[in-house]
Amino acid sequence: MANELSILNTITSGIEKRCIADRVNNYKIKGKFKLYGDGNMMGFQLKNGTDQDCETYVLSEVKFLDLNIFLRYAYGHDLNVALPRVGNHVGRNRPFHRSVLWDTPWDAINMTYNFYCLHGIWNFDEVNLLMGPGTKYITILRDPIELFISMWDYVNFSKSYKVTLEEYALSNKTGLLKDRKNVAHLGQNQMLLDSGVPGRLLNDQKTILDKINELDRTFDLVMIAEHYNESVILLKDLLCWDYKDVASLKMNSRKKSAKSTLSAKAREALKEYLAGDYMLYNHFLTKFKYSRRKFGETKMANK
Repeated sequence: MANELSILNTITSGIEKRCIADRVNNYKIKGKFKLYGDGNMMGFQLKNGTDQDCETYVLSEVKFLDLNIFLRYAYGHDLNVALPRVGNHVGRNRPFHRSVLWDTPWDAINMTYNFYCLHGIWNFDEVNLLMGPGTKYITILRDPIELFISMWDYVNFSKSYKVTLEEYALSNKTGLLKDRKNVAHLGQNQMLLDSGVPGRLLNDQKTILDKINELDRTFDLVMIAEHYNESVILLKDLLCWDYKDVASLKMNSRKKSAKSTLSAKAREALKEYLAGDYMLYNHFLTKFKYSRRKFGETKMANK
């Protein structure tokens, strides 16, 4: 598979902003491809054709994955990227709402957004209103423990909590170690939170199951980070893209020596702590494996 994927240079956030600036300055309002990126959710939309017609679709909405793939595609195809006036977030502590774009120059000229690739909390109803009917959605999930370790090291929670990740995993997480004490939008069951589950309900079984069912209904492809290459093959097949469109370089990865390690006991404790995210992850991991078999594992291995 790797031999088939061309290694292409990724684009920077500067290109992302330039893409939108070019559209505003020239009043080029084209297409309808939206990229929605907060680390988890995404989607796309077919226009003037059917799901089977690879020649007549235009992408619409995506959330995370390797954003460089989609930003590069937008830049290369003269498509519009939605941005707030400042920064790259559309809300850390509350679900996305279209109003965050209302004070922008591009919204003032009623720009049609081709890509929306910013950090935020998922809100299907608002996204659907922004994008209109016919949008297809894609998301990517990651093993919850690996996600938590990455988040812990990136934000440097050891400094905030004054404990190691090992100690935190084995603690009762009360008092000064209470979750989200320092960074309210990061912590336990992060994927559920990003998916729109309120913080107070991150351990509520019914709410979690309802959210899983909602995502199962609304997302056409759920990619799995631990099976990234295979996920990209499914993505390519779904979007009818070429390999050059989905190729990317691995960027901003940490050295193994810089990654926090956990004992088996701590991992088990953290797995219990992240039980909600594991319900979400395991459901879609099973579904992904089914999609992989349906696509054809032999066929995929030859891609």
